[in-house]
Amino acid sequence: MSYSTCGDCAGCGASSAGDPHLTFAHGGHADYRGEHEQFFNFLSAANTSVNVRFKNASFSNGFQDIDGTYITEAHAVYRTINGSFFNVSFHSDKLRPKISGAKGVAERPGFIISTCVPAGGSALPDPADASEDQRALLDIGDVERCDEAVAQVEKDGTLTLTFLEWILRIKPKDVYHSGKVTTWSHKIDLQMSPRVPEADMKVKPHGIIGQSFDGDDVGINGKQDPYTEATPGPLLVTSAMAEGAIEGEAAEYKMPSKFATAFKYSRFDRLSAPYRDVAALKGTKVKASAAQRSAGAANTLEGEVHQRPRVEL
Repeated sequence: MSYSTCGDCAGCGASSAGDPHLTFAHGGHADYRGEHEQFFNFLSAANTSVNVRFKNASFSNGFQDIDGTYITEAHAVYRTINGSFFNVSFHSDKLRPKISGAKGVAERPGFIISTCVPAGGSALPDPADASEDQRALLDIGDVERCDEAVAQVEKDGTLTLTFLEWILRIKPKDVYHSGKVTTWSHKIDLQMSPRVPEADMKVKPHGIIGQSFDGDDVGINGKQDPYTEATPGPLLVTSAMAEGAIEGEAAEYKMPSKFATAFKYSRFDRLSAPYRDVAALKGTKVKASAAQRSAGAANTLEGEVHQRPRVEL
């Protein structure tokens, strides 16, 4: 089995951004409100799990006032080949102020903490029990390793996590209040891509976004909130939870804590698992475009060109 160092499998990227808008692997879109201060699983795969946390937010998009949510935290747990546990947390609501670089580049270190704890058994260790030499607070330019796993913070504050079969990019973003008041000012965008072909994975992934890596070239559209470009538009209270694009109910992906791995569709401890049942999904099915099926598909956000589809939070 070969592994990509850049996560550029053909048509295999997915992401979350905004408030929160999901872009699934192979195409397809949905919105996902989540619940205030609650954790939901976005990716569950062999020895890999990613949970995110939502916060309520009131804001304007320039056309209408919105009562919605943003994703403000991401928490990943990875079990290495040697059995160590690598836990990484990204807190956007605890970001430090921007720093102007020599060339005018705004650097924004995030509050990122990682632990690498050797595990003698199958139980998930509590990161709170990690010793000082097992815990690291990451800053711009830092690289932390735990066996084959790598966490690296880029100069714009983006955290890149490289695991055996996955690459994750967590990017801090400003919240533009447009006159609205919230108690925090940052959110995160999340991007995930497998490093191996989906067909080569013995354990097929799941989670709200992870399940869309389902081995075909069909995208699924789920429920989306009715945004408008009319001015002034009506107040929008978001409610979509990706209905139609995910197996089961949204509540089944709710997690009791940031590093929890067990839920109905968990793949973390599995040795084998099938793809989701696409035929049972009620969302609109769309054929993936040629760009979505091939490496090098360009996706632009704020002037930045991405080589694979994004999942925006």
